[in-house]
Amino acid sequence: MTEHTLSNTEDKVSWLVWVVSLVAVLPLFLAHYPLGVDIPQHAGQIALFREMQNPAFIYSSLFKIHLMTPYLLGYIIIYVLSMLMSIALAIKLVLAGSMMALPIATGRLLKALGSCEAYALLAIPVIYGFSFNWGFLNFLVAMPVGLAFLASMVRRTQSYTWCDDLKMALLINALFFCHALVWAFFFGITVLYVLCRERRPYHLFKLIWPLLTSLPVVIGWFYHTMSNSHSAMASMPNYAMGLWRLNPLPLVFGSGNMMFNLGLALGILVLPRLMGARHSKEPARYMPLLASIIVVEFFPHAIFGIAFIYERFAPVLIPFYLLTLEAPQANDPVQYRGIAWLGVAGIILLFVSNEAVMMNGFNSESAGFERIMQQMDNGKRVLMLMFMRGSDYSPAPVYLHFPLWYQAEKQGLVEFNAASEYTPWVQFKSNMLAPADVQGFEWNPQLFDWNRTQANLYDYFVIRAPIAPGQYIFKSHLCQVQMIANVGNWWLYGKRSVFGSGACKFRQ
Repeated sequence: MTEHTLSNTEDKVSWLVWVVSLVAVLPLFLAHYPLGVDIPQHAGQIALFREMQNPAFIYSSLFKIHLMTPYLLGYIIIYVLSMLMSIALAIKLVLAGSMMALPIATGRLLKALGSCEAYALLAIPVIYGFSFNWGFLNFLVAMPVGLAFLASMVRRTQSYTWCDDLKMALLINALFFCHALVWAFFFGITVLYVLCRERRPYHLFKLIWPLLTSLPVVIGWFYHTMSNSHSAMASMPNYAMGLWRLNPLPLVFGSGNMMFNLGLALGILVLPRLMGARHSKEPARYMPLLASIIVVEFFPHAIFGIAFIYERFAPVLIPFYLLTLEAPQANDPVQYRGIAWLGVAGIILLFVSNEAVMMNGFNSESAGFERIMQQMDNGKRVLMLMFMRGSDYSPAPVYLHFPLWYQAEKQGLVEFNAASEYTPWVQFKSNMLAPADVQGFEWNPQLFDWNRTQANLYDYFVIRAPIAPGQYIFKSHLCQVQMIANVGNWWLYGKRSVFGSGACKFRQ
């Protein structure tokens, strides 16, 4: 095969990975609101930052801008896009770009290692994994950046220029401002990879010094955060160890269907072998997979006030497994290549079709909230009480923060609010926290008490419950609210002093 023919073949494979990855994220656009537990909180953060620039925003005195955050890059991109479109669409575009970038970045990494870029197609089933279902937006943005950084290091071990140093220094610093956890993860993996490739001290330092340029920023941020966040300082690691860690497949593929998960896993293990792939004998190529296994099996569930540490890294097991594969040599006999390619196409088709059904179903299921929100005036303060957090279309409690879409679209304020945490770019001032903004209240709406929760602060109460909840929640204060709307499991109550008329008759 001539060099020109080889180049054309590689270009076709690259385009194939791009196109298939693009098709794989199209189901995202079937739902009006993107699925994901924390996505509404991120949407609310974008809206809060925008409203903080508005002198007429009546809640601005409650908040402060906090730009020293490792969530900055993803938020900036969405904020700029939201000037041209709705926040929901801006988030879907950034999600789609980040998710399709993961198999593309995996392919570039495989190419840098001299393997077959087409194997990256088998990374597509992980893009709707744990982090997607939980709506870890900035984490999803950061993962392909981390893979791109690792690919840059692989190329740098093969050839060296000062331009590469500059590129890597920029990438590792950008990675921190995408997500601190992903920065730490790829910092460690990259060092392990380099240690396996190079043992001479001077050459080792030449390879890793671009990584060190990020340390002053990271140390400064960590010191600032620990000095100003008592909750983060007091948070002890929660390891949540158990036998369930031996089966990470539900985390990897984002599905609770064991047969579906096993089928995907079996296909990913077997199909490359049918294509003639062999496992590499180079130890460095196993370091990313080994590191990710250690993280998934032994790292904490929560630390420093950040939950789901090990869970969110589980999907990367598949891309890192693919890195251990070498493409067959030109003279190697490959008997089942055609069957294997049909298998790859079948896995992707099955996976994307399943996600399309899930997104379409979620869109219908969540439509009731849109109708509830139509009954709500702009600029009000809202307390959400999500007794029903689950969905038929996700293993995660995707309605936990769902009413934050009111904040994103109607210039109001919804609580519980992530502005009470130390990572967002808009935060509550320390003396402005309401009782409902204490972490844990969102998981325990049954703790609502009219006086302790300071219910008089709120204009609306948005509740998701299987039956009319008014008399059970408001109890002796029922006459201070009135039911405004009910659609399915969604219930909207308004404070009678703001919206009420007529005498209270103790009716729902």
